[in-house]
Amino acid sequence: MDQFIEVDRSIKGSFFPFILCFVSSVSLAQQCPIGLDFNENEYKAQALPALQHYGLLPTSFSLKKYCPKPTTQLSFKTSAGWASAYYAMTILNARDQELTDPELITKGSFAPVYIYENLLDNNCERSTSIGKTLDALKSVGVPKFIDYPFYCPEGIIGKAGLERQKLSGYVKLFDRTSERKVEAIKRVLAKGNPVVVGLSVAPTLCSASDLWRPYESLSTQYDGHALCVLGYNDHLYGGSFEVVNSWGSAWGNKGFTNIKYSDLEKWVFSGYQLSHFGEYSDVQISIEGKLSHGALMGVKFLTEGKYTFKKSYPSGTAFGFDITNNFACYLFITYCNDSGDYGKLFPASGSESSILPYQDNCLSFPTRENHIRLDNQKGKESITFIFSRTELNSHELKKYTLQPNERPPDFSWEKDKIKMSTINYLSGPPIVIQIMLDHI
Repeated sequence: MDQFIEVDRSIKGSFFPFILCFVSSVSLAQQCPIGLDFNENEYKAQALPALQHYGLLPTSFSLKKYCPKPTTQLSFKTSAGWASAYYAMTILNARDQELTDPELITKGSFAPVYIYENLLDNNCERSTSIGKTLDALKSVGVPKFIDYPFYCPEGIIGKAGLERQKLSGYVKLFDRTSERKVEAIKRVLAKGNPVVVGLSVAPTLCSASDLWRPYESLSTQYDGHALCVLGYNDHLYGGSFEVVNSWGSAWGNKGFTNIKYSDLEKWVFSGYQLSHFGEYSDVQISIEGKLSHGALMGVKFLTEGKYTFKKSYPSGTAFGFDITNNFACYLFITYCNDSGDYGKLFPASGSESSILPYQDNCLSFPTRENHIRLDNQKGKESITFIFSRTELNSHELKKYTLQPNERPPDFSWEKDKIKMSTINYLSGPPIVIQIMLDHI
């Protein structure tokens, strides 16, 4: 009997082509199109997120109400675009707009293959990596699917002047051999952000129903595929993640399936958190200095954005900071002294990301097991915290450290603690907070 993949006309409306592909005696690649690049060295070099304090996680969480209707990538090797743009970015957009109507969400979904014009010269028969896809979404952006209604842009002249939304940022969640993939993904989902994963595709994935039950042994011969992770449930199937695929609504359970925690640990080789910063409003930032033994480092207010520690501290003093804010952004921490020395404290190296991806971030810098320690060079020093909507280069960081920007007059600064707030900061330059230290 002939099998078929049908593109649901209700998803596309009159704007999208109605496609009915009949295939007979099809291979796995034809029934369930795969193809995802993965470069071990490239992935290993990508930064991991800064360690945050999460508290107890709920036993279940789901972003499914923000998901567009599942559809199919047809026979093209475009799963990275579908998982990242059509699903994950659309979910972020629906979440920010508090949209839960599937029709409205799908109508406002993002085009899955627009980035292939830039990455692969419109060649949808070649695959790319999730990382390269996210780089393109961040640098080039993506239009709405309704404005770019194609499954492969081959032979299509790109539409000029399309309104595009850019991805604010992304971060790798774990290394390929990590044994904490489940924990990392659960933390991100519980904060309200979707996750895009790359996994090896065993033949059983093609016939998955409400649960994928892989019985195969992991093999390097299996091709890769990208999925979007929507939620988790500690009690379903002994603990499982719900994912949405781009193999049509006839696959799995209406386009979705569940993957047991143990199977995800085994079959998934990459994972990314996507972030959309949105508009700033009701901004709050709090920074608290602590000595290594836990005592608070008292401060006093000098002027907008500038504080000083009340006490002087000798060489060898070890300390750190607890930082909280209520908006997603990039964070950079720098230092300088009156001898002209300047440097970046956070992120310390390429192994740590500068993104604070949530709407409620809470982290210690350095980690609670480590501290900043004053060296033997005495004098006046400053530590500068820069909260930015965009990534900043070394020149920009030095400028904001040596000459902090002017701040809007409606910022409110507390006098005896490092804490600021405002109810009207939709856009503008980075928020810079500087702390002076007398090193004796």
